[in-house]
Amino acid sequence: RAIYQAEEFLAAGAASNARSVGFNPGLVSAAPIQGQSLRAQRPGYRLPFQYNSIVKNAMKTLPQPTSYPEVFEVNDLVYITAGRVSSTSATTAIQTATHDDPTTVTKISATTDAAYTYMNSGVEILRFGDYLYRIGEQVYTGSSYVLTPTIKRAHISDPTSWSAIGTMAVSLCWSARFVVGQYLYYVGGSAGSVTANIYRSPLSDLTQMEQVGTFAGSYLYAPTFYQYGDYLYIIGGRSGSSASASTTLTNKIWRAHVSDPTAWTQIGTFPVALAYTGCGVVGDRVIIGGVRTGSDGGTYSTSAWMADASNPVSWSTLTALNAAIAGRGSLVVDDTYCLYGGTNASSSGSTQIDSYTLTFTNTADRAIVYTEDYSLDSVQSITSVTLDAKIPAGTSIRAMASFDMGATWKY
Repeated sequence: RAIYQAEEFLAAGAASNARSVGFNPGLVSAAPIQGQSLRAQRPGYRLPFQYNSIVKNAMKTLPQPTSYPEVFEVNDLVYITAGRVSSTSATTAIQTATHDDPTTVTKISATTDAAYTYMNSGVEILRFGDYLYRIGEQVYTGSSYVLTPTIKRAHISDPTSWSAIGTMAVSLCWSARFVVGQYLYYVGGSAGSVTANIYRSPLSDLTQMEQVGTFAGSYLYAPTFYQYGDYLYIIGGRSGSSASASTTLTNKIWRAHVSDPTAWTQIGTFPVALAYTGCGVVGDRVIIGGVRTGSDGGTYSTSAWMADASNPVSWSTLTALNAAIAGRGSLVVDDTYCLYGGTNASSSGSTQIDSYTLTFTNTADRAIVYTEDYSLDSVQSITSVTLDAKIPAGTSIRAMASFDMGATWKY
């Protein structure tokens, strides 16, 4: 089998050039290298490319209403898991869609994992190797919200079955989280009360945490955040000069270089103050929609915005969402940004699915995995191979040929 691939472009150090990454307020960052999306672990797209246009797709619906769900993709399946149904109840439902059709969703099962009965979780799902990790959460017990520092893990072969593997040294939820190098960084969040601290954990042992700095924007809770290239970005959130004062939403936009995730500089402002809101990076564009806004977060908006992901200081308004809901699970699937469920001022869960699809020019420079099989029999050598027309002219090729000789493999 001769394999022509560009998969090495997504190896260590190059993952930040993957074309599409996505995060949700649930939240998924999810790859072992630099916080790229789950999709970025597959052979994806490579620069250069140029943004061309965006269109809002027709609304679809979930079988099960939910808000603040965890949304992630693994093994070509999109999972929309759990979340809140009302102000006093949660769901353990697991809903799925395929990678090729991420907005057509079916309800497959409910999990017995007690961790899926939370309401506002502020949990982070990350993927390292063949495992998904859920790190810290805010669990609804039926009468109150309890901050739980448990670290759980599930194998990608069954992302509905989780087991506890340890406990966070510091209980945190609703922080901005970034994977940089061999560390997971936590910026702000709630540790029982809102904090301005910056912590980091080695990926080799997530139970270990050390404070490495203080956020320049002071106390921070439930911001929007993403990584693009060599920079980390934080947008909005609840902020204030003290833990007790962190009830007001902010519209500030902050940036830090990956060489020092503790050094943050304000670079601009978002059109509105916002919190509890996800975002998606598609190509070189970042999209935000489904926001809670107003001074106290009590206003729900139908607005959506888009900006240059590398310099998010000038925002254009997109076609409005179909309803004023926030707390939405979100995910980027190829060139489509999907928003699942959500909630309104009455705290009711929604079945709404919104999505935006972007188009790009100059997309011939894609990373492709292409296989071709040859039955060699007694042939002892291959002197040339004709590539299929599906590989565009001018594409750089790296080839690997593997020969199956029964018990012996030679390359």
